Amino acid sequence: MDRRVIAALLAVPLLVALVSLPFVHWETDFLSFYAGARLAGTSQLYSSNAVHEIQAGYEREPAQVRAYIRPAFYAVLLWPLGKLSYHAAAVVWQVRNVLGIGIFIWCWARDRAAMIVLFMPLLIALVLGQDVPILLAVFADVVWLLRKNRLFLAGLLMALCAVKFHLFLLLPLVIVAKRLWRFAGGLAVGGAALAVH
Repeated sequence: MDRRVIAALLAVPLLVALVSLPFVHWETDFLSFYAGARLAGTSQLYSSNAVHEIQAGYEREPAQVRAYIRPAFYAVLLWPLGKLSYHAAAVVWQVRNVLGIGIFIWCWARDRAAMIVLFMPLLIALVLGQDVPILLAVFADVVWLLRKNRLFLAGLLMALCAVKFHLFLLLPLVIVAKRLWRFAGGLAVGGAALAVH
């Protein structure tokens, strides 16, 4: 794909990311991730009261709580964001999402159908403060490693997709059907390492 087209594809999400940051109320799905980052490593990670205490100053309706529902290892990975103020963390989050879209574009530049189908949902995910672009970047890297026949590394990285494990429930069938045993080994090692957290 032409570099100018890639630059244009990256400019759009960057613009959307910046414009979508509200100036008064910054309430998006990122609120739940921020609460997880702040509570990482504590027994309060899934406490609605602890989450509410963190989010109360940023919700238009103070009674509303956006629960942290991801696995504990994900909160540990997000922990650095919890050390920032909420507004600074939200900006970093949006930049990470744009970088995730950039990685996706780089990995799938030859597949225009994938670009067309996924581009609008990714922009919507940016506006809503979701983590879909980051997960998609991880999955794109997994596919890239598989194409390079680096199966164990691909499996290690795939373990991070446990953040949304329900999207990959049929993965064991693919592993068995394709005999991806080294991939399965990497997935098992990565999963075990993440389970420790």
